[in-house]
Amino acid sequence: MDCALVVGFGAAYGAARLMRLGWLQFFFKPEDARQLLDWFTLIVDPAGRMPFYFYDIPAMTGVTIDTHEFVRLAQETLPGFAGVKYSNPNVDR
Repeated sequence: MDCALVVGFGAAYGAARLMRLGWLQFFFKPEDARQLLDWFTLIVDPAGRMPFYFYDIPAMTGVTIDTHEFVRLAQETLPGFAGVKYSNPNVDR
């Protein structure tokens, strides 16, 4: 996976943190927080505990998930999860 390769290079060369949009391809969108988390796990695994932020911006990505659920799952699963850049107009999500 190209994204994981780039993350690995960043970690090896001293990147301080990661940020990633919640979007896979133009033709594939995760249906829920678990699918999104599974994808992020593949991408950020090479970074280990490097801080990782999820950029939640559905207007640009077309991905609308339960952000509260994603945060809960990410805190349990991703050792480097540091937070969300929340640009979602739906404050209830």
